Amino acid sequence: MVDSQTISNCENAAVLPPSDSADTDTLLGVANGIPRSFPFGNAMFLFDRIPWFGKVIEQPPILRHQGFVSSLGPYYYSSCIVLREDWDYPKRARSLLATIEVEPPPPESDNLPDLPAASRAFLEGLGAIQLRSFRAEPDADESRRLAEINASDDLSRFKDELRSLALPFRQEPPGLDQVKALVKLLAKGPAALKIHTESPKKILVAAFKPLGYKYVSSKGGQGGFFLQKRTDANNMIELEFDMGSRYQQCSASFNFHGPLWWRRITICPLSDLITSTAINDTAHWAGMCANMAVIVKHLEGRLVPHAERIFGPAPKWYKYDA
Repeated sequence: MVDSQTISNCENAAVLPPSDSADTDTLLGVANGIPRSFPFGNAMFLFDRIPWFGKVIEQPPILRHQGFVSSLGPYYYSSCIVLREDWDYPKRARSLLATIEVEPPPPESDNLPDLPAASRAFLEGLGAIQLRSFRAEPDADESRRLAEINASDDLSRFKDELRSLALPFRQEPPGLDQVKALVKLLAKGPAALKIHTESPKKILVAAFKPLGYKYVSSKGGQGGFFLQKRTDANNMIELEFDMGSRYQQCSASFNFHGPLWWRRITICPLSDLITSTAINDTAHWAGMCANMAVIVKHLEGRLVPHAERIFGPAPKWYKYDA
C-alpha cells in the first residue's frame, strides 16, 4: 500500500487522502522545483471566482467533500479554471478544465443565457474545446430535501413486479449434444467462441426502436451500449447494457433521471432473474433483447409516472449529455 498526502492552500480541498495546508508561495516553490523522480501523483493549479458573466456569482463554493457534487469530478469550485498535471500515466499528462456556473433561468425558458463575447473569446484563446459536459447541482437545502425523498422512496415493489411478467423468450436447459460441442470449443481457446452471426448492437437497437429509443454513440465502448429516450416532462430514460469485450454475457439496467435525481433498476434478461446472463448464440441474444424490451415497457408505465409525480418535470432549458 502506498501512502499519499494532499498539500493545498484550498479550504477543504480533500477528505481522503489526509490534507495539509500550505501557503501559496510555498506551493509554487514546490511546483517549480519538482524533479521527475519525485513521487507526485498530480498537481492542480486552480483559479477560482472567475466572473464569466461580468460578475462573480456570490454562491458558496462547490467543494469536493460535499457528496452531491461528485459529478463534477476532482475539481473543487464551480466558477474556475483548473490546470492539472498527472504523473500516474506511462508519461506525463496535462489537462485544462473550465467550469462555468450559471444562475438558472425560469423553468419555461428554452435556453441558458449566452456566455458574453469577452468570456467566450478568452476560452477560445486557451485552445480547442475537446469535451463539453452539463450538470445541475442542488444547493444545501435542495440536497437535504432530495436525501429525505431518497430515504423514503422504496422501489422494491417495482422490482417485485418484474418477477411476474410474462416474457416472450424462455431459456431451455442445454442438451447433452450442446454441452459436448461447447466443451470442444472451449478446448480450442476463447477465440473459437464466435457466438454471434449478426451484430449484437444491431439486434439490440432494433429491439428498442419501436419504443422510441436511440443509440448513443458517444457513450459506451468495449461491449457497453447506451440507449436513450426523453419523456414529455423532459426527464431522461437511459438503458445501459454491458456485454463485455467478447459479447458473451449481458447485464443491464433501467436508469431514469432528471437534473437532480436518479432512479436505477436492474434488468434481468431471463425469467430466472440472474442479473448477468450468458449469451449462447445470436438467436439467444435476440430473445434476451425481446425480454428486456417487455421489462422496459413495463417500467415506463409504472416507475416513470411514479418518479415524475415526486420530482416533476425538468426545466425546458436543461440539456442532457449525449
